[in-house]
Amino acid sequence: MLVAPVRAQDVPLTHTTEITVGGLHACARLEDRSVVCWGANDVGQLGDGTTIDRSVPVPVIGLRDVALVRAGGSQTCAALRDGTVRCWGWDGIGETTRTRTAPSVVSGLAGVTDLAVGRAHACALAGGSVRCWGRGEYGQLGDGTTNDRAAPTTVSGLVRAASLTTRGDHTCARLDDGSVRCWGSNFRNQIGLGRGDRLVPEVQPTYVFVEVRRSAPWRVVQIAAGSEHTCALTTDGAVWCWGGDFNGQCASEESVVISSFTWRVAGLRDVVELSAGGDHSCARTRAGEVWCWGYALAGALDDLGRGRRGEVSQTRATRVPGISGAAQIASGGTSACARIGDGTVRCWGSNRSGELGVGDVAPVTSVMPRLRGVTTIAAGGQTTGIHCGVRRDGTVACWGTALDGGLGVESARSARLTPETVPRLREVVEVAPGADHVCARMRNGSVRCWGSARSGQLGDGTTRSRASHAAVLGLAGVAQIASGSHHSCARIDGRVRCWGSGASGELGDGSLENHTRPTEVRELGGPVIHIAANAGRSCAVRADGRVLCWGRAARESAADATPVLVEGIADAVTVSVNLEHACVIGRDERVRCWGSNQQGMLGDGTTDDRRTPVTVVGVEHAVEVGVGAQFACARQEDGRILCWGSNAAKSLGTDVRGDFRPHAVPVQVAVPRAEDLAVGPDHACALVASEVRCWGVYFSGQQRQSARAVLAP
Repeated sequence: MLVAPVRAQDVPLTHTTEITVGGLHACARLEDRSVVCWGANDVGQLGDGTTIDRSVPVPVIGLRDVALVRAGGSQTCAALRDGTVRCWGWDGIGETTRTRTAPSVVSGLAGVTDLAVGRAHACALAGGSVRCWGRGEYGQLGDGTTNDRAAPTTVSGLVRAASLTTRGDHTCARLDDGSVRCWGSNFRNQIGLGRGDRLVPEVQPTYVFVEVRRSAPWRVVQIAAGSEHTCALTTDGAVWCWGGDFNGQCASEESVVISSFTWRVAGLRDVVELSAGGDHSCARTRAGEVWCWGYALAGALDDLGRGRRGEVSQTRATRVPGISGAAQIASGGTSACARIGDGTVRCWGSNRSGELGVGDVAPVTSVMPRLRGVTTIAAGGQTTGIHCGVRRDGTVACWGTALDGGLGVESARSARLTPETVPRLREVVEVAPGADHVCARMRNGSVRCWGSARSGQLGDGTTRSRASHAAVLGLAGVAQIASGSHHSCARIDGRVRCWGSGASGELGDGSLENHTRPTEVRELGGPVIHIAANAGRSCAVRADGRVLCWGRAARESAADATPVLVEGIADAVTVSVNLEHACVIGRDERVRCWGSNQQGMLGDGTTDDRRTPVTVVGVEHAVEVGVGAQFACARQEDGRILCWGSNAAKSLGTDVRGDFRPHAVPVQVAVPRAEDLAVGPDHACALVASEVRCWGVYFSGQQRQSARAVLAP
């Protein structure tokens, strides 16, 4: 991330004819029909034969005569002029250790005229029909199933398609009559069904009626899919958006979380091109100007739209300074680029993996301001969410981004770049944040929660979200609490009770139903001494040292609705869990981990996945362990913190400039004696002398300056 507020940066490129931006990388097609790429390369998505991140463009090896190129989450694909397709990176099938660092042919495709590459799937258009391949768990392949496909499969019932778009886990096609069909994930209404009872995946193409209040529909000339929202350009040069609007990416006229209507983006005229990123959108006008709106992730709007920091979300389109004569735009997960008419390229936003292509990734340190006298800290959310600290006086301060009052603010979406005290809350001894809700254990053994209640995660018997805290029903004598993304659990006298979302079996009561009040976890087989929750998973340590987990792990097709014994552990004391892996501390004070290991997050010196726990190398006398999305950290008795796994977001706190490679063995974080540890999805914080120090890339304002790469805490 660039440290100073900056405008769009010049990429050292000329003679470009097309640009595309993926999750953390970007590519350009040149006049000679070759392709260059830059940014993250952990799974070979740059196609240069390595897995080394590149902060300046490098050629894709063995690729010539390219007609178009598309970048996705961790994969890049190109269609050649002969109509065949080449892809490289991770295709979404199998483990990410199965990388393709150079282009390989996608079999069964011919006559391809358009491509779309999503988070973990891709689609190709040929002769009006569409074929997709990769991950299919949300129906994003459109073949009527939720199966993964290693080879292209035909999208059901779709003919006369003219163009494609995808970004996350949904796909849309514009037909030659200007109508739109979408399929795949619909949890934020991103495929445009419009009604709350239809916020479920669609496994086949569904008609999207681009309608607005007080206006008739227009013919659609382009459609752009973001991670959880979609925008359309109509023949009159206007832009309409729908879906997830929690960061303003739909530019709706109201403060809404999910846009059930198609909203016209105000302030835009004569738009000729759209692009949609993770939580932001951009438009190019006929005059060559670029306008963007949505979340200021890693500078995608503050550095982009206003040339300064401090704006977390921008719900109105704002012109990007320093860009004129733009001929094409492209948005990625956390950054965007414009191709200028003279063939040069300018990029802005996050630069954590070198995706701006400017040859620099600058550090910044962070001590959380206005947060003193803290006794314990906690992090929540699988991808974004909330951090909180409990002070000595029993008050709680939180920061980050949350929906539905999760930060204690009466707002559908809110963000805090600095910690703020939760009003009217005292006598707290423990806090457990989720994605959009927080629960606090009180000194008297009761539990109070606030924030989103869409899945019943406040435990008060309702699904009414609230910024003010309410007591969880039927709980007393609680010894520990833990929160996943949309559920929470409490440990009471050796038993465990959970509430909230049960869609992945994370409540452990044998069902996949949500519960608005605590329900007993079944079949634990003995008294429990420690619990953990994250994403849609929960785990417990029994008094006999055995560990049980329930819910759905990454890449597992079925959910475990009741606890399942983890083999190979008989001496556990504490546990920490995330979607892809989990770790325990044993009675010997060593750390053992199991699960996915593509980024070395098991810490055993390999990248081999493990179904049974393996010992983390070099960690001794551990007193605390925390698991992030693709990394983990441990605090030792001497106060040292060691981290291992993915370092693409500087999550390991290494002090080596330009070191973004994974570490399969632990490295020490440069903090003095730490008293507590909290691990988020791509960042971590330590409590040092009653102050909170953090490192990594902080989405949603968990760091006071949003989305920075921290080399050292």
